[in-house]
Amino acid sequence: MISAAELEAHRGWVERGGEGRLVVRDRVIVGQSFAGHTLAGAIVERGRFDDVSFGDAVLDDAVFTDCDLRGADFAVIPLGPGGTTARTRFERCDLRGTIWIDRSLASAVFVDCKLQFARGRPRDVDAIEVTRPDLSIAGDGSQIATASEVLDKLWQATGPAPPLDAEDKRVLRDMLKRQWTQRQQPAKPRETQPCPLCDRPVPKNPRYPRYVFGDCLDLVTDRRGRRVEFANEGFSGGFVGNYAGTDEPYDDHECFVRGVRCRADEAKFGGIVYELDGDARLQVIDGDITTLAVDAIVNAANRSLLGGGGVDGAIHLAAGPELLDECRALGGCEVGDAKITRGYQLPATWVIHTVGPRWSGGDRGEEASLARCYRRSLAIARERGLATVAFPLISTGAFGYPLDQAVRVAVTAIANALPEGPLPRRVTLCAFGDDATRAVVTQLAAHPRAI
Repeated sequence: MISAAELEAHRGWVERGGEGRLVVRDRVIVGQSFAGHTLAGAIVERGRFDDVSFGDAVLDDAVFTDCDLRGADFAVIPLGPGGTTARTRFERCDLRGTIWIDRSLASAVFVDCKLQFARGRPRDVDAIEVTRPDLSIAGDGSQIATASEVLDKLWQATGPAPPLDAEDKRVLRDMLKRQWTQRQQPAKPRETQPCPLCDRPVPKNPRYPRYVFGDCLDLVTDRRGRRVEFANEGFSGGFVGNYAGTDEPYDDHECFVRGVRCRADEAKFGGIVYELDGDARLQVIDGDITTLAVDAIVNAANRSLLGGGGVDGAIHLAAGPELLDECRALGGCEVGDAKITRGYQLPATWVIHTVGPRWSGGDRGEEASLARCYRRSLAIARERGLATVAFPLISTGAFGYPLDQAVRVAVTAIANALPEGPLPRRVTLCAFGDDATRAVVTQLAAHPRAI
């Protein structure tokens, strides 16, 4: 049985879905064989399959939507393990020229599909459901009442399957022998390499030594923070880019993933690969800072350090009452300074508490005080030997600091401080919401030392 990890390692176009299912979206798959594999429950959307074999594959409960499956081979090999298609659903799929020799179609569903079978009649055809078939290729667009009549019409148009001769049987036996031999061999351990953004181990790929793991691709933008999308339209269409949700083209391979400069390009075997093209020490995510498993998170605290609203309250709530007990012993903190405590029940090991300035129009030293918050927090992290630190956007909540100005100060202060030493190795700005995230991405892209 093939696993999601194996498919990710070998083909690079599979995402892991819920309940252990495989999810494949917007991919071109050429010349691949899934013969004998178990792909039950797979979800395939907008896929194009050229010269692909599903022979003997188990496709029970799989859903294919808006897929081009012309010429795909779904045949079941005589004397082989057998492949089933129970409750498999095809919606708006092009199934012209497909091969179904001896495959069971019990409870399979075809909705708004183009149907034509090249050769070979499947089994259990009376149990399938066919809705609004497109039979124009069979030379007759008339309405047909039952699934059997649909298939009978198709057999009349395409002809019966030719009988297997001795050479066909020899080839099939050799194929089965190779498949059986491969299944008996112990799986080799997979070599891995760290994702340059999240450090998670990903399948090693010498062709793309700095490729970004798919889970990090939640925010891909241009230099100004507009979301962009890329697609590989096959070997003839090639690489194309558009601004997300529009038909406006984006004619550049440069993009920013979580604020880090990357290059998007065609992957050799289909799909898009994103490779790091800058320095990943400073990046942005849109999320909840209390959930980050980093060495330290920074708390935008008030001068008492005894908790408050916004980020401060959320961190105290997630860390538990022990954090408040330790903060009481610190004796407060001045604006622009920082102090450190343990993280207690947080995923982060430490909490660095810093007090940002309240916005008073910008002429009372707010910018200098805010910059000191970032510099002082980084200095404490460096003193403690911390490799990963996450900041909120300090003073942008109840303290009223204008978002764009606060982000500019944050990016500039962090980018200027990082070259002072190898630690922290990575700093994450944790924004909350699209506006804040886009503001950070724009500043990261514009700041020469941030990328």
